[in-house]
Amino acid sequence: MRRLIAGTGWKMNIGAADAARYAAQLTPLVAPLGETIEMFVLPPFTSLAAARQAFVSSAIGIGGQNVHWDAAGAWTGEISAPMLMEAGCRYVELAHSERLEHFGETYELARKKLDAAVAAGLTPILCLGETAEDKRQGRSDSVLADQMALALRDQPAEQVPNIILAYEPRWAIGAAAAASPIYAAERHRNLRRAVASASAPTRPQRFASSTGDP
Repeated sequence: MRRLIAGTGWKMNIGAADAARYAAQLTPLVAPLGETIEMFVLPPFTSLAAARQAFVSSAIGIGGQNVHWDAAGAWTGEISAPMLMEAGCRYVELAHSERLEHFGETYELARKKLDAAVAAGLTPILCLGETAEDKRQGRSDSVLADQMALALRDQPAEQVPNIILAYEPRWAIGAAAAASPIYAAERHRNLRRAVASASAPTRPQRFASSTGDP
């Protein structure tokens, strides 16, 4: 049976002073779920310490919204996977549509970051998504499969099930119309087929989905 996953990225919102207030409101709401759902939050880097303390007694894990591919070095303004681990992170988000659109990131770069995250012991949350033009031309599934294949290229078969694939239609981010549950479910099914056709042992069991920004 597939394990359910629920999480939220805070983007550039909720500073350290508000992290405890956020946790105090969220924790009792999800407490009845126990460990039946894998849950996480992705705060800004400056809120990680506060979030770690605020969620310490809950089943909610924390993660970073980005990471560098090197473990250390002269990379001003960046953060490494070991640093995220030291901050108490269990997850890291990669290839979010905003990173691709506004910062020129690519899935080749996401592959390097994913490799670094796995090596450090983090669980990558790999975002996959098609543009409005991809959707219009009917190539959504082939685009998603290509993104996934590139980002996971270096990973051995036994590691792939530990990676969360987060379907995130780029055309729905910040838009008025979100992707319907039926549409998202179809993309999930075809992604699973793509993984199975590549290599049966690499079949990931963990999918998340974002149909658009709240």
